[in-house]
Amino acid sequence: MIFVGKKTKKGLSLTFIRCILSIMAIFLHNFFHRETNDKTEGGLVGIPRRVSGRFRKRGSVRQTSLFPPIDLPEADSVFARNILVRGRFHEASLEHQDVDLRTLANILRCGYGTLDGQQQHRRTVPSLGERYPLGVYVFLFEPLGVCRPGLYRYDVSGHRLEPLQLKLFSAYERQSFAPAEWPLAARVLICLTIFFPLSIEGYGSRGYRYSLFEAGHAGQNMVLAAGEADKTLIPLEGIHEGKIEGILGVNTEEERVLSAWCL
Repeated sequence: MIFVGKKTKKGLSLTFIRCILSIMAIFLHNFFHRETNDKTEGGLVGIPRRVSGRFRKRGSVRQTSLFPPIDLPEADSVFARNILVRGRFHEASLEHQDVDLRTLANILRCGYGTLDGQQQHRRTVPSLGERYPLGVYVFLFEPLGVCRPGLYRYDVSGHRLEPLQLKLFSAYERQSFAPAEWPLAARVLICLTIFFPLSIEGYGSRGYRYSLFEAGHAGQNMVLAAGEADKTLIPLEGIHEGKIEGILGVNTEEERVLSAWCL
C-alpha cells in the first residue's frame, strides 16, 4: 500500500506539472503571440502617427558631453560589401533569380540544420537548454529538382524535405499569404513556426523571448546563406498567420507561425 501511495503521488505531481505547462502554453498563445496580431491590442494601445525626432536620433547623436566621441576606422569588409550592402529586399530581384534544390538545401541547413548531419545537438544556431522549439516549413510554388510543387516540412535530423501536400498553389492562394506582392514573385516560401510546449520547458514564459532570439538567428543565417549564393531572401511582412497555419494544419494551441521568407 505504501508503494502504491508513492506511485500515486508521483503520478499526481507529473499530472500537475503537465497542467501547469499546458496553462502556460495557452497563456503564451493568447497573450504574447495572438494578441500582438492586433497592433492596438483591442484598442488599448494607441499608435502615434509620428514619433518625436529626438527619439529617432538617439543612435546617431552623442548622448553625453562629458567625453568626446571616438571615430571608428573604416574596414574593407568583403562580407559587408557583397552581402549586406547590395540590394536584397526588392521584389524585382525575386522575379529574375533562378533557384535550384542545392541552393535551397544549403539555406535550410545554414538556417536551422545540423553542423555534421548526425548529432542533433550540434546545430547551426544556439538554443537555450537545447530545446529547439522552431519548425521549418517550405512552400514550393514550382518544381524544384526532383521536388514537385507543394508544402514540405524540413526534417532537420535527416536533412530532407517531407511532403505534406503535393499541389500547385494558385496566384489567389499565394496572394492570401500576405498583402505584399512578393509571394507572387517568389518561387519558394519558408515559414518558421514556434512549438510552445518546447519553448516553455524549463524556462517558463521567458522561454518565449529566447525562442524569438532563436528565430531571428535562424532567419539571419538563411539570409546570409542566400546572399553567399547571390540569391535574394526577403522577410515577408504583414503575413496572414491564420491562413498559413490553416494550410500547414498545425494545432494552433501548441504551434503558431512566427515568420515567413520569400526566395
